[in-house]
Amino acid sequence: MTSVMVAAPTLTVVGRWATGTAVGQELPDLGALPGVLSGGPVPGPTLSDAYDLGDFLVQASAPTMPLLTLEITEEGRARFAVPRQEVGQGVRTMVAMFIAEELALPIDRVDVTLEDGRLDLLFNQLTGGSYNARALYQPVSRMAAAAREAMTAIAAEQLGVPASSLTVRDGMVVAPDGQSIPYGSLSQLTAALSRPGDPEPKPLAEHTLLGSRQVRTDAADIVTGAKRYTLDLAQEVLPDAVPTVVAHSPQIRSSLISFDNEEEIRGLPGVIDVALISYIPTFGYGEDPQFLGGAVTGIAIAAETTGHAIAAQERIQATWAPGAVAGYDDARFREELRAAALPQLPSELAPPGGENISLEFDFAHAAHAPMETMNALATVTDEGAEVWSGLKIPGPAIQEISEALGILPAQVTVHCVDAGGSFGRRLFHETALEAALASAAFGFPVKLMWTRDQDTRNDRLRPAAYVNIQATHLAGQYLSFQHRYSGGETSLSHGLGDALTSVGGHDPATQVVLGQSIFALQMSMPYNFGATAQLLIETDFNMLTGSWRSVYTGIGRTAEEIVVDEMARAIGEDPVEFRLRHAKGDRLREVIEWVRDNGDWGRAMAPGTAQGFAANNEHRGYQACLVEIDMNAARYDEDGNVLERRPRVTKAVMAFDAGIPFNVSGLEGQMLGGLNDGIATILQAGIHIDDGGIRERSFGDYYYTRADDYPRDVVMHVFPAREGAEPSGAGEGMVPTCAGAIANAIARATGTVPTSFPINH
Repeated sequence: MTSVMVAAPTLTVVGRWATGTAVGQELPDLGALPGVLSGGPVPGPTLSDAYDLGDFLVQASAPTMPLLTLEITEEGRARFAVPRQEVGQGVRTMVAMFIAEELALPIDRVDVTLEDGRLDLLFNQLTGGSYNARALYQPVSRMAAAAREAMTAIAAEQLGVPASSLTVRDGMVVAPDGQSIPYGSLSQLTAALSRPGDPEPKPLAEHTLLGSRQVRTDAADIVTGAKRYTLDLAQEVLPDAVPTVVAHSPQIRSSLISFDNEEEIRGLPGVIDVALISYIPTFGYGEDPQFLGGAVTGIAIAAETTGHAIAAQERIQATWAPGAVAGYDDARFREELRAAALPQLPSELAPPGGENISLEFDFAHAAHAPMETMNALATVTDEGAEVWSGLKIPGPAIQEISEALGILPAQVTVHCVDAGGSFGRRLFHETALEAALASAAFGFPVKLMWTRDQDTRNDRLRPAAYVNIQATHLAGQYLSFQHRYSGGETSLSHGLGDALTSVGGHDPATQVVLGQSIFALQMSMPYNFGATAQLLIETDFNMLTGSWRSVYTGIGRTAEEIVVDEMARAIGEDPVEFRLRHAKGDRLREVIEWVRDNGDWGRAMAPGTAQGFAANNEHRGYQACLVEIDMNAARYDEDGNVLERRPRVTKAVMAFDAGIPFNVSGLEGQMLGGLNDGIATILQAGIHIDDGGIRERSFGDYYYTRADDYPRDVVMHVFPAREGAEPSGAGEGMVPTCAGAIANAIARATGTVPTSFPINH
């Protein structure tokens, strides 16, 4: 049943529809899948071939999808508050395209805002898992179709013609004789209606906007500096907010023992107030005695300017307790991750005449490093708390702020604000809670910002990982493929963040099962390699970590694609033809073939240069990538002198089959982002741990991909929509595809397979 209700002067449509093909499916009994969780052989398809994390999230969000609302105003504009976070991926533009397509309305007359945090929306306010397009396409399109039908019905009555004879264009209902009625007029006249069944969105063949190239609706604001992020809103929403920074321990997860020069800090120029705050999240810290009983985790400094606050912070003298991983360095992490995996690594017994291939890989910790550091605005009064921040899961933030302040969740208002990047980081809400605590302690509004140094050193890192992969072949055929992944991302205080933790609770057994299940749902094996098993080995270092674009697959599938090249080499086969021979399905084969043919695979290359290839199937999408690398590329100064020589990707050719591409430009942007992160993963972006603390401080020593690391020659292809296909996720699948291709190019250029990443670590 679809309800169309009048809320003069607007037409308001409240959706009541299934959120996609996953709705109505039963979640698989993940604990009853021996082989996926135990590591034993699983013949044929793996779990993720039939069901992935996006399906889980789409289904989990279904009960609250009816709470979404679309309005048509008397000015003929469409309004919709999307319950997702805009972090640069273009979700506002995509949703505007859904609405504009169904209403035949110019996209500049569609206003898409971000929904405030709501506890009743559950997973509908979780931005992650590459499921936004899949979750929103049908419901939003149907809502717009319902609005179109309602206005057409009223127009038919006014014009005295059958509704079936009317069309819509440019925000008007148009009769066969040319008469037209603007949507704005109809929105005020539409009476409450109930319509049986679901209005069907346009078929793919009738799309005129979806599937095209659409410039982001906020592009002009971004490039001109008019785009307003959280701290930009302070003058408008909290003009009295005081600049605030928070000093933290130099070690990971540590509490304050003593603040040794508080009086000096209070007397510094510009300092207004100093407060000790305790950020102890409900989800993630468990029962660690260090963090019970109100332990202090930060020293907040409010000052006349952010510069004054930072200067005071740098003068702080404090004693901190040893952190959660005090005494750890990179070598110790590697040793313990490998040791955890060894009991799970029985040697494969090759049949007579057969051969085993075994490779092991190390991946360093990595920081998210969004361009906009973590920040928040907050004001806490006797009436409650109001917070503005870029939050990908606002529900848990509401819960924790209410608990920390001792008030009801209904007294906490959280406004979700567009953010300048996330890559998984804004699944967590430390600064929102710190801002609320600081405001409560100071008694005035605050605008709290983490400096780049703090953003790096207090990041929830993508955890280091050890991967071991073994494959067995006989007479040119592969009989088994065994993948063991030892990493620290399995606790549900990690992974997709606090939302999954809040569902999974704190029971260790529950967290292990759900963590293993998420891993199994993510790791789609795109090839037929006989008996396949992919096992996540639980390794918890008691340090908070976080999803880093391509949860698990950014490491796991990268390692697999390197092994695929070695499997091909072992039987004397071209790696691209080998992938084609073992690919699961025509869609994967088509993206591989397109990249092979358009990338001139196999062309002659100069010494020290080479091509590399990889493919992937993730979140219902299919990706392939070919890169060319120069292992001795020169980097020059302004005068043309060679500063250094280092590996550089010189060319990339990528193809993406997204099932139903909505915005081709947006998909290409995601492909470029995947290439960017693939370069970082393999060549240069790694965090070092020294005695339990993060060594890197900023982009000056955290060597993320820069402009001069990027290839000047990039070719991209987005496949057209496929009838009967589902829209895929777009934000993650290209990361391991590009990373795997780069690693394989290095192996071909040097004759040595790289196994420790990034290679400069």
